Amino acid sequence: MSGHRHGLVPKHDEFLGMKMMLGYMVALVVIGAVGSWIGPINF
Repeated sequence: MSGHRHGLVPKHDEFLGMKMMLGYMVALVVIGAVGSWIGPINF
């Protein structure tokens, strides 16, 4: 029975993980771009 329930989860989990990974990568790129753009001005 428990194995039957597990069959429904992976799709949602995979999508959520993909969204989180994408968000993490975008945040890293944005932080890097903003940091390199603002850095020279502030310091």
